[in-house]
Amino acid sequence: MPCLRIAEKRYMQAMIQNLTTQEIQNAVDIMQKYNGIDFIYSDNNKSRYIFNFTKNTSEIIFDNSKGLEVKDKLNNLSNWNLEITIKIAHLRNTFIYLNSFYNRYLQTQNSKDQQYFRYFAEIISYYFISIRDIMLHLINVFIDNPIKLKHKVDFKKIRKHLVEKNSPILEALDDFENKTERFREDLRNSFTHNLNPFIFYEISEINIENSLSINYSNSIANEEFRKVVIENFEYLSSYIEKLRELFK
Repeated sequence: MPCLRIAEKRYMQAMIQNLTTQEIQNAVDIMQKYNGIDFIYSDNNKSRYIFNFTKNTSEIIFDNSKGLEVKDKLNNLSNWNLEITIKIAHLRNTFIYLNSFYNRYLQTQNSKDQQYFRYFAEIISYYFISIRDIMLHLINVFIDNPIKLKHKVDFKKIRKHLVEKNSPILEALDDFENKTERFREDLRNSFTHNLNPFIFYEISEINIENSLSINYSNSIANEEFRKVVIENFEYLSSYIEKLRELFK
């Protein structure tokens, strides 16, 4: 086991090599188009966040002008805002590597650069889903849903409560869910539960005639995957900007 850990560490060090300033700037230029994934709110310590729930626990608890329920809500909103902010920071950093290795592979046709690109492609799909789920936690607290979510996100229950309250958040949520369905249900789930979407598989099956038939899996090219990621940046950014307005 120690040898395996050393080998894994060396592999990661070789992969996460230093990027050039231009490579970083190329990725940042793409992300700058999407204000929703920028950290526009600051707290008293000048730390930056995605949403305007920036007070820390001490500030909330010792604010005698607010009751216990309000304090509890504000503190939970602040916690989920911090978690969203961290995850979006990870998303942005992962995209810098993904975009850089994508461009490197275009120039070099080096299989290692493609391997690194596809490694970060898988990671970025997980961050997208994590952000989606944490946003649901934030919404759940904001709308005062009596169903408390501690661990698992229950999308159907949250949506049902939004329908019952005739909340304007519902439209923003449905729009985001519909637009990101391919990324969530096809690509990310393929990484997690099925065959790798980058690889063209020949899948065998014994048919009703008791012979072996071959079916072919769908696969996605590097260029198409990068395009889908950038499209989902746009959808996520729009979703966050709508929520920023609705959370006021």
